[in-house]
Amino acid sequence: MVRTSKLPNRAVPSADGGIGSVVETIWHLIVRHLSYLDMGSDRHLENAPLGRLVAMAGHLASERWTRYVADSFGLSPAGAAVLMALGHDRKMTHRDLAHVCCIRPGTLTGVVDTLVRSGHVERKADEVDRRTVWVTVTRKGSDVGAKVTKRVAGHGRDGSERVIRSLTSVDADPKNEAIIRQFLTELIVRLSTANLRL
Repeated sequence: MVRTSKLPNRAVPSADGGIGSVVETIWHLIVRHLSYLDMGSDRHLENAPLGRLVAMAGHLASERWTRYVADSFGLSPAGAAVLMALGHDRKMTHRDLAHVCCIRPGTLTGVVDTLVRSGHVERKADEVDRRTVWVTVTRKGSDVGAKVTKRVAGHGRDGSERVIRSLTSVDADPKNEAIIRQFLTELIVRLSTANLRL
């Protein structure tokens, strides 16, 4: 539990304009952020702006996921996303893989390089068009990708349909999950296509 009351009282930046002012400004922002993180109670979160809650949830989920895939499989989140994507399609072009994984093509190059070195994927030139290079998953990569996918996936009530495992009691209800998914999808699209200020 974070106790902001024990932090030094530096909430107001000095006006000297020097490095001290910058440090105190950063400290002020940290204190404001931590004031929402009294995890013993959700009272601080009830009145937080919705955009702030989305950012906090994304940050905390990202931290936990990063730690999990690193500790369990020695992967980055992007590497895990690539292996999960290739679990559905055994081979993909670099461009399609970047699109499916929501990773910039330039960033994906480094991710794939790392996965090639670790033996999870291979690059193979197309037999007809040598300019086309496929990223293919190896047996090792397929096994790891299946384990990662199993961690985030569950099964439908009939035991056969694969669905994303619920994160909370709220999104466990399919009606709520659909609304949350629509909200987040629209938010992501708007933030991706416009200079939206929250």
